[in-house]
Amino acid sequence: MVPSLTPPAANRETALCLKSCQRNRSIDPRTFAEWGVDYIKEDWCNTQGVNAREAYTKMSWAIQATGRPMILSLCEWGDKRPWQWAGDVGNLWRTTGDGKDCWDCGAETAIKPGGYPRGWTWILDAQVGLEKYAGPGRWNDPDLLLAGLPGLMVEKVRAQFSLWAILAVPLMASCDLRTMTPAIAEIPTNKEVIAIDQDALGRQGTRISNAGEHEVWVRKLRDGDRAVVLFNRGHEPATMSVSRKEVGLEGSTAMRAKSMEGRNADTKRGPIHSGGSSARHQIDSHCDHARPLMGQAGKESAAAVFGRSAAAASRQMQSLSEKGRSSLQICFFPAL
Repeated sequence: MVPSLTPPAANRETALCLKSCQRNRSIDPRTFAEWGVDYIKEDWCNTQGVNAREAYTKMSWAIQATGRPMILSLCEWGDKRPWQWAGDVGNLWRTTGDGKDCWDCGAETAIKPGGYPRGWTWILDAQVGLEKYAGPGRWNDPDLLLAGLPGLMVEKVRAQFSLWAILAVPLMASCDLRTMTPAIAEIPTNKEVIAIDQDALGRQGTRISNAGEHEVWVRKLRDGDRAVVLFNRGHEPATMSVSRKEVGLEGSTAMRAKSMEGRNADTKRGPIHSGGSSARHQIDSHCDHARPLMGQAGKESAAAVFGRSAAAASRQMQSLSEKGRSSLQICFFPAL
């Protein structure tokens, strides 16, 4: 997948480009094909009175006529519910307005039509219920990763990246990759988390529990395992649990996990404790890092082995008493 050729913000130049594209829907795709382009993103600025489904269908036909496979990304910000029709037109479609490098800013425009920027947790919330429309070759698109932009600290970058992987959505950066600090660059280049996002089953994760500030997200993987996210949006420590039955697995076999945090993640929280029917992990009160874990079916893990009779996996998750900070963990439940 090549990086997205994202147009600039809605301005006069964008509007003129859009008008040009509308006049040259057959010429432009042929030109792109000659150039060897793999990925086309068509924005939706200055389109008053234009039917989105008809316009994108024409572009889709024009791309197919070139004979070159090219990915078509639709970007009308979810105003016309593209998840209900765009799977037969393109390969991915934006579900909301633009993402902004903040936690939950943009509340005043979060439900307003158009590409108004908003914090990534607003965009995350908007994905609930859309999972049934996604699958191989047809993806919900919650907009770009915000890693490397100045508004998000490492902890929030890791949280967004981990959740976007659970959502099985495109992973594309929106910053100058050359300016990323090593700590930030390690996050979107984590091959194990990328592997979750790219799992061949193509099943988008779902939020199965929403107890106020505490959420559980689950994604089924091709080999039958479950990728699970325990997400604490709150300001205080929280113990969160999820059972094998809740994530769609039967039996009482061991649940094993290994850390996928990367080299620069905090390592002061101590070991993961397991035994009997649960496992727990202490995150120090001064930390609000995302801690991704990946289980290995049928293997002993160097990081942790959950109890042989485990019916639930618990995580001690803590965050700073400051608005907008959170803790997040990913674990795999092997289907043994």
